[in-house]
Amino acid sequence: SRARKIMENERVIVNEYDGKLTNSYKELLKLKGVGQYTAAAIASIAFCESVAVVDGNVYRLLSRFFGISTPIDDKTGVTEFALKSNELLGTHNPGIFNQAIMELGALVCLPNNPKCDSCPLRDDCVALKEDRISMLPVKEKRLKKRKRFFNYLFIKNNERTYLHKREAKDIWQGLYEFPLIETNTFANRQTFTNCKDWKRILKNSNYKILEVSDIFSQTLTHQRIEARFWEIEIDRRLDLSENNFIETGMDNVNDYPFPKIMICYLDEIVLVLQ
Repeated sequence: SRARKIMENERVIVNEYDGKLTNSYKELLKLKGVGQYTAAAIASIAFCESVAVVDGNVYRLLSRFFGISTPIDDKTGVTEFALKSNELLGTHNPGIFNQAIMELGALVCLPNNPKCDSCPLRDDCVALKEDRISMLPVKEKRLKKRKRFFNYLFIKNNERTYLHKREAKDIWQGLYEFPLIETNTFANRQTFTNCKDWKRILKNSNYKILEVSDIFSQTLTHQRIEARFWEIEIDRRLDLSENNFIETGMDNVNDYPFPKIMICYLDEIVLVLQ
């Protein structure tokens, strides 16, 4: 999705801005996928526009230094911290200021075990004086990640295997993967191999389960994916039309773009084979 947005923005820059990236914060916000943080970073660091960058590090630093208990994840807090950041910014070297305050938050004012002893702002830090370091910043909403269970079928038949392209409006759109059966939880072997999706994919093929992998995990912004890979050998080719699969030689598997979780599995398989 990032690559698609970059390509769309390239077209806009060529067609509407004569091939030159706009140097205005407000104009940068019009580009696809460019939010307030990215636009402020580009405008201040590349073009010296006085607009404050507010990221997680800045929220943490400011909330502790000024003792601000307004939640950073509601509209009131976002507005308050944006105003405070822009008040501090001034017009002299805004890019350097933004980078410095982000670095201070990233390297010194850490979420856990901050390095207060080496912080240049320690003498005036409200949270340090009031022993509220661990209480700030305040978050009103705690993001609950959805947990998903993926069962990938690594199906082998005479040096061939099968892939599927993710086209639905879901994670990893446009990437390839092995045939997938998503379940509510990981079932035991007997239950899983009797499910309707297993029978739909393998149909009347005689199969042998060669290996079931350990669990591979990948954490996304709103989801946590846990995946098992079932290495299966079958005695006949799958019906491609019914399942919308792609048949490919084992030697060509790495020609396709995969999600990270599949790359990790394939890398481990290579190491095992070596």
